[in-house]
Amino acid sequence: MGKTRAKWDSSDQSSAKVLAFYSDRPGRQWREFSNFYRHAVPFEFRLPACVRQVPGMPDSVWCEFSEKAIMACKAALMGDQELLQSICASQEPKDCKALGRGVRNFDQELWDRHLEEIAVEVVFQKFSSSKELRQVLLSTGHKILAEAAPNDAIWGIGLGSQDVRCQDPTAWLGRNVLGFALMEARQRLLSPECQRKE
Repeated sequence: MGKTRAKWDSSDQSSAKVLAFYSDRPGRQWREFSNFYRHAVPFEFRLPACVRQVPGMPDSVWCEFSEKAIMACKAALMGDQELLQSICASQEPKDCKALGRGVRNFDQELWDRHLEEIAVEVVFQKFSSSKELRQVLLSTGHKILAEAAPNDAIWGIGLGSQDVRCQDPTAWLGRNVLGFALMEARQRLLSPECQRKE
């Protein structure tokens, strides 16, 4: 279990309802939560310090979708500048994801150590970049957010939205990295510091 999930498990969430989301397809409710969701206007993503340990890495990248920010972090963390440039030039989320699978010198332990921190930072910057996106995330109130991705036990819960276990976080088969990152970003957006910036 990751640190982000442990934080939410230790909070009083027993009575909170689960809001399941999946897919960026047009017409889908909560499609904005998907890492493949295409922004009307690209946002500037500032790479977190944890991934800028190799000299020559950029401070920021422009992202039309958050999958680009995640894969840029992956390439930067592993010191793969060439692939980072390809990721930045990519125009499709699925292409960015495929490029990210080819990162040179990939270190799974290093990636796992920073995955949740990266996920939270990507999601926070994404939803901070747009008043409309911020309103969508804040409209979820105190619900537990779950990426109902049946084939993803890392970013999602490993279950589809029609599965009855989807509503019981103790029955999830996945880590729900994206869902917990969204909840953490939501909490940060409600902080007095963020409220003053509006």
